[in-house]
Amino acid sequence: KAPNSLNAWEAYHRGLWHMYRFTRTENELAHQFFDMALKQDPTFARAYAGLSFTHWQNAFQRWGDRDQEAALAFETAGQSLLVDEHNPAAHWAMGRALWLRGERDGSLLELE
Repeated sequence: KAPNSLNAWEAYHRGLWHMYRFTRTENELAHQFFDMALKQDPTFARAYAGLSFTHWQNAFQRWGDRDQEAALAFETAGQSLLVDEHNPAAHWAMGRALWLRGERDGSLLELE
């Protein structure tokens, strides 16, 4: 589903730009832009998925407390699925989050 706000869409894409730099600093900036997108449109599934990925990166790269970041990745992936259960990005986010939790079978189901 398209976002309800063009400002949310812009913030989301700015978040993606920073997210794909794969550095700690850029990941923090991506997180801020995904938060901004969600403030503009709290039903924007892709922004929740992006936010989940920033937490996944923090856990995977050990840029933060792994357990806390893994829990946040799972929580935000769940929020993404709640607002749009048909969104592929939401399922990818959940697959990555389940992988962090050691739930390999569930992870594979979400990633397929």
